[in-house]
Amino acid sequence: MRFQRIVVALCSLPAVFWLGCGSGNICDKADQASKSLTNAAAGCPSLSGGGDGGIPAFTISYSKTACQNALSSCNAADQQALSRAFDCLTGLNRCVPGQEYQFLESAAACLIPASGISQACQTAWH
Repeated sequence: MRFQRIVVALCSLPAVFWLGCGSGNICDKADQASKSLTNAAAGCPSLSGGGDGGIPAFTISYSKTACQNALSSCNAADQQALSRAFDCLTGLNRCVPGQEYQFLESAAACLIPASGISQACQTAWH
């Protein structure tokens, strides 16, 4: 059950990546984090939809344009929190089959810095 909650939390990643508002640097970090996380998750077929032909546990959608459009809705504190979250996601180790739970837990922990961003920044991508 806890594994499912982590997967559900990670399913909201598209929102977090679109929320990478701020300077081009924040959007660049969001882009790098989305690529890094996709590559890291690919190590576990059960998360990436490979192997048994299953559906990916999460997919990552990122739009630099949407990120840049959200700029005016994110304050400096939001940008710092998002920057920390993106740095953390970029640094995740590749998932190892049989250790999916640990990988998902690590990825979810990266989102903690972004949990306190302003409501305006959270909804900027809508």
